[in-house]
Amino acid sequence: MQNRTKRRIGVPEILAPAGSMESLKAAVAAGCDAVYMGGSKFGARAYAQNPEEDEMVAAIRYCHLYGVKLYMTVNTLLKEQELQSLPTFLRPYYEAGLDAVIVQDMGVLRVIHQCFPDLDIHASTQMTLTSGMGVDDRLAAYGVTRIVPARELSLTELQQMRQQTKMELEVFVHGALCYCYSGQCLMSSMQGGRSGNRGRCAQPCRMQYDIDGSKRYLLSPKELCALPLLGEMIEAGIDSFKIEGRMKRPEYTAYVTAMYRKYRDLYLELGSAKYRVWQQEHAAEWEDDLRKLAEIYNREGFTDGYLEEKPEQMLADKRPKHGGVCVGTVQDVDKHQVRYRLERPIFAQDVLEFRGADGVSIYEYTTGSSYHAGELVQTRYQKGCRIAKGDRVFRTRHQVLLEEIRQDFVESTPKLAINGQIRIVAGEPILLQCEYENEIFAVTGMIAENAVTEGLPEEDAQALEAAKGTVITAKELQPEQVDALVDVLSGVCARLQMQQGELAQQQTAAQKDRDECMKRIEAAKPLMDRFEELESAEKTLQECAAQAAEIEEKRGLIGKIRDAWAIEPKYQRMKDAQKALTDAQRELAAKQQELPQLKQTAADAATLHQQMEKTKDAATTHCAEVETKVEKALKTFDALDEAEKALRQAEEADTKAKANAESAKKALDDFKHQEDAWRKQEAELQGAEAAYEVCKQQNQQYRDLKKSLEDLHGNQKDVQEKARQAAAAKDAYASATQKYQREQKAYDDYRLAFLNAQAGLLARELVSGKPCPVCGALEHPAPCQLTQENQQLNREQLEWRRKAADDAAKAQEEKAKESESAQVKLTERQKAAEEAERKLVENAKNIRENVPMATAADVEAMLQAWLPELQSASKSVQAKVDALKKVRENLDGAKEKREQLEKAAADAQETAKSTENEKTTAATALDIHKKELSGGAYSTREDAVAQRTQAKEAKQKAEAAASQAAGKERQAQKAKTECRARIQQLDAEMPKKQADAEEFNQQYQQTMAEKSLDEAQWRQLAADYDAEEPDRLQKEASDFDQRKSKAEGQCATAQNAIAGREKPNMAKLEAASKAAESALKEVSDALEAAKHLRLNNEKVLEDLREGREPLAEACKAANTAQHLSDVMAGTESGNRMNLETFVQRSYMEKILRDANRRFRDMSNGQFELKLIPVEDAGEGKNKGLDLEVLSIVTDKMRSVNTLSGGESFMAALSLALGMADQIQAATAAIHLDVMFIDEGFGSLSDNARNEAVNILKEMAGKQRQIGIISHVSELKDEIENQLIVKKDDRGSHISWR
Repeated sequence: MQNRTKRRIGVPEILAPAGSMESLKAAVAAGCDAVYMGGSKFGARAYAQNPEEDEMVAAIRYCHLYGVKLYMTVNTLLKEQELQSLPTFLRPYYEAGLDAVIVQDMGVLRVIHQCFPDLDIHASTQMTLTSGMGVDDRLAAYGVTRIVPARELSLTELQQMRQQTKMELEVFVHGALCYCYSGQCLMSSMQGGRSGNRGRCAQPCRMQYDIDGSKRYLLSPKELCALPLLGEMIEAGIDSFKIEGRMKRPEYTAYVTAMYRKYRDLYLELGSAKYRVWQQEHAAEWEDDLRKLAEIYNREGFTDGYLEEKPEQMLADKRPKHGGVCVGTVQDVDKHQVRYRLERPIFAQDVLEFRGADGVSIYEYTTGSSYHAGELVQTRYQKGCRIAKGDRVFRTRHQVLLEEIRQDFVESTPKLAINGQIRIVAGEPILLQCEYENEIFAVTGMIAENAVTEGLPEEDAQALEAAKGTVITAKELQPEQVDALVDVLSGVCARLQMQQGELAQQQTAAQKDRDECMKRIEAAKPLMDRFEELESAEKTLQECAAQAAEIEEKRGLIGKIRDAWAIEPKYQRMKDAQKALTDAQRELAAKQQELPQLKQTAADAATLHQQMEKTKDAATTHCAEVETKVEKALKTFDALDEAEKALRQAEEADTKAKANAESAKKALDDFKHQEDAWRKQEAELQGAEAAYEVCKQQNQQYRDLKKSLEDLHGNQKDVQEKARQAAAAKDAYASATQKYQREQKAYDDYRLAFLNAQAGLLARELVSGKPCPVCGALEHPAPCQLTQENQQLNREQLEWRRKAADDAAKAQEEKAKESESAQVKLTERQKAAEEAERKLVENAKNIRENVPMATAADVEAMLQAWLPELQSASKSVQAKVDALKKVRENLDGAKEKREQLEKAAADAQETAKSTENEKTTAATALDIHKKELSGGAYSTREDAVAQRTQAKEAKQKAEAAASQAAGKERQAQKAKTECRARIQQLDAEMPKKQADAEEFNQQYQQTMAEKSLDEAQWRQLAADYDAEEPDRLQKEASDFDQRKSKAEGQCATAQNAIAGREKPNMAKLEAASKAAESALKEVSDALEAAKHLRLNNEKVLEDLREGREPLAEACKAANTAQHLSDVMAGTESGNRMNLETFVQRSYMEKILRDANRRFRDMSNGQFELKLIPVEDAGEGKNKGLDLEVLSIVTDKMRSVNTLSGGESFMAALSLALGMADQIQAATAAIHLDVMFIDEGFGSLSDNARNEAVNILKEMAGKQRQIGIISHVSELKDEIENQLIVKKDDRGSHISWR
């Protein structure tokens, strides 16, 4: 069962971030109401220390232990395949009691609500909710109970949103801001390749951007801080104050949470007006808290974001990380040191940062000491840092503040108040009882034992224990007993002093031995180091000897490889020069051979170009002539086409006009016939309207009966539900009764055991010869024995069980009331249902008189049978009414339509005459154009177009041929010119190329001769080794020489230092040292124990000596108190009545008052019972509660022992009845409902027996049961219900009568 503390209505929740378990615990310790945390998947902070399943479940339980809620972030956009694993991922947390999930993705929203319908869902700020309109209907259907609005809303807009929705509003009040709208960042994916909406934001808004050479953090917002607006946000009705920072350290989480908790509680305690006054009166505290918030984290200060509608103040363009707080200003700078004046104190391990006027960091260092405000601090700085006078000094880490926060919140665990008690009694198990959440937990431990004296000699320990036991067990402690203990303890302390001196001497000797061993080890260490150096050097020399031949071989290779690589560039230059000469000679020969061919090609191309130009001119002239003829012919063909088209249109119009005239005449005739038919149909449907009204009335009656029947069914279902509720209430009452009986029985059993245990406790104190405090007896032959089980009984447990029984009784009464109320409601519903059924049947009979009906079922059957009849009749009548309506509508417009048709017929005749004339005109024009074409050059339009197309194609071909010929001529001329120029260039370059080839060949041959290598040798070396190989070989040889030289030097040095001495045995020396150290520790521990034991005993001895005189005075006062105690206990000689008996006498007199009322009746007014006078109550054998009998007839007192057997029975019965009356009168919760009287009636006279029976009958008439066990046959007639027991040879038998 979860332990959750509900927040007060109207108290905004403090919602803290938790990026790790450490941050979560810090937030809880700081006083948050809830935390939000991501799991191992699907959270928007993938790089936080998100917990795995077991740790998250533990986090939920930890929060619930302190009454804090935990919300899990599932606020990324999920892929389709990820949705399938989401329910499995969430189920362990749901079963552990997860309070809510924060969601952005609508698909995630739907899946979670389907799988976990009772899990609260909070709509993330990334849903971009900017208005409350519609969210109650649409989002609530998916289980959303809270929305986190878009972070771009102002406080005014949030107030409007509060009015528009009933859902909880959660608003960010502190932490980092995202530049993108409501956190929906796409820049992260574009620039960093990581999706911010998938929890892996690359934070492009914290990057530096270059605009026109100016580098600034253009997109980096400041940190949000809404603490100054806290009161306005509370008044606006915000339900949750959310703090951002799952990626920040636990100290940040703790302090920010603590500040918002502090000022929220203060505002709610004082109210708006007093809160403002408090801020003014405590301005220093308020400013200090804001400064500490900035010390924890800020970015160039704080912003209130969009809450105050001042977004222009939001950006921190100089640095994207923690800005710190300014603590000083640079006063002076020299070559190596900087001096700055402090505006506020700094502390050791603070991190300080020097910044220029542009806000850019110049130098950072960690302080080693603390300084006060106003001090001039001097420190060295790194070379190259350009610190200038006037630069500001900022603190980015406040070490003392962080340590205070860590101590108060991060490293502390909140304590839960648990009521408990521990019971330790020697010889019994230790008992621990705790109460938490109205449950009691009990644990027993080991058997408690008396403390023993340790560290003392056996003789001293025994003497001390004996003297101490005398003092502890003494019922009346005397000064002489304390003096005896002081004497024994004084001797013990003296001997402990001597023992301590001996141990101190032993410690000195052991310490000396230990120091000697340490000196021997320290002396042996240098020699041992020399031996180790010698062994290492000898080993190195052996390795060098093994490598010497190989190293010498490598030395020889170094020069050869270098020579080979020195020849290689000369060879390459020679080969390049020879190749360049050969290539030039080959190209020159080719160009000289190609030049005559290029000249002939250019001349041929020029001739062809001239011929193509003449062909082009002739084709152009012919094309122009054909174009003129074709244009003229085409115009004539167009006129002919227009004439033919006009004739076709005239013919079509004439045909159509004649058809329209005929159609208009026919339509007029048809309409006249239709109008006559409508008038005939109207006459036939005259009775349809009256039939419709009758049908309409019957349908309304059917609907009324149907609704009454449905209401009756609803009432009957309600009756069934009330019956179920009544049965459930009855069962609950029965269950509560059973629980009450169990709790009451447990209480009664425990109470009886407890009372029995009290007798055992009293019996444990009985001493032979001293009176019992209960009965006063001096001898106690069989005292009550207290069992092991009863020793653990206590009054607290008894009271707890009594309370449980009382609670169960109250619960039983409540369930009884609920059961009775449910039964009353059931009866009322049943009566209402019966009345509704009666009215339904009565109404149905009035409507359908010919149908027999007696119950609701009959009415329902009638309605089922009646419905098809009504539907059929309604359909038929409705069709007739619709037909009549339509006929009347047609007749209403018949005249106007007839006139329109008559006009249309006349217009159509006129149109037909006009189109006939137009057709004749068009035929005449067509004949004229045909005569014009009969003598032309082209018989058809296609012939004309074909001639023009052929002329244009011939012209285009000629133009293309001319253009192609011109291009070939240009190419041929260009190739000829370029070839001639290249020949001239090669002729000019040839001498130099020949000289270069000869020179580079001589250099190559000369270098090979100098290096004493032929071409095959050096090329083989270059192939086997690269150019860097000589350097590597040289370094290897140098390292070898250095290593060998160093080893030789070390070897000589070590041999000189050893000078023939033996190698020390360090293991043996260290073993001796360890043994000496162990011996020293053993004797030191013994000395410390002896000191401790002596000081403790001396302290006790001093306390005993100081308490001796007060003890003597206390003993004197105790003797006086003992005398008073004896008098009150009734143990003083001559006075045997104790205080308890004296008090009981007052109750006894009340009992006698009720008893005598019955005793007088049963004895016919002869006797009354009286207590002996108080002055005689403790004398002789009297014990305080002794009775006497007053004879009313003689007015004399006599002993109760003089009563006869019958009189004694009447007196005893009267006392029992009187006691019952007093018990019931004194305690309303106790009811004596049953009484049994065993025998006694046989000793009564008839008259006394009748009086006794009458009194018992009177009592039985007051709802009591009286049982009488008797053999007196005269009682049979007086008792109505009898259980008769008879005995025969087969045993005893019972029967009721």
